[in-house]
Amino acid sequence: MPASFRYSAWRLSATGIKAVLDEFPDEAIAADLDERLARKGLVHLEHRRSISRVYLDLLRGGAGELLEDSSTCTVAGWIDMLRKRAAQVRWQADGEVVIQFEDASGRVQLVPDATVVSPAKRVRLFIELDRSNKGLSRIEEHLGRYASFLRTEYSRHYRDCLTPWVVFVVKSEGRRQGIARLMERILGRAGQCLVGDQDATPWLSSVLLRDEDAEWMAANGYNTVDPNAAQ
Repeated sequence: MPASFRYSAWRLSATGIKAVLDEFPDEAIAADLDERLARKGLVHLEHRRSISRVYLDLLRGGAGELLEDSSTCTVAGWIDMLRKRAAQVRWQADGEVVIQFEDASGRVQLVPDATVVSPAKRVRLFIELDRSNKGLSRIEEHLGRYASFLRTEYSRHYRDCLTPWVVFVVKSEGRRQGIARLMERILGRAGQCLVGDQDATPWLSSVLLRDEDAEWMAANGYNTVDPNAAQ
């Protein structure tokens, strides 16, 4: 690993996964998790760490970090809050969802950085983490593939009638403005562009989790239309 990371990384083995399930038998762990972890290298660690941060910030919401001297009761309550929020969504990280379909250009493949489903809110979000390393022309092509998929194949690929959204998380307001214009033209109301953790966490919470306060979205001019009405 690059020295700049300042830590080492381990992956769970089958024995470690069994230990987790022995302690938390209701934990949603895929049967082949140990095999999938074994296939993952550390080449794109920074990207995977960033998309994991989006998920963990969604679970944490506005609760903030725990202090080192937090009481056992505080820690237990914090963990309970995380688990209740996590139970409301199904998060599939980079590489777990691979979408293949045919369009006018031929065989097309989409691999979202993350796919998250909220059964309660009846939505499915395809999340893309923008690293500012692609020009807008490439982003436009990528959005075109999503538009083709949503228009022609989505309802056949997913038969649960969940409303799809394509969500870009970007690093700056300037980048958001450029991509948002493309999304509005290509995807219409089925697309949303967010700037990092300053608005991704409250927006995702409002769209995915039950009983979240949507006042932040309205105050910041974001789409507060019921996602189930998105086309």
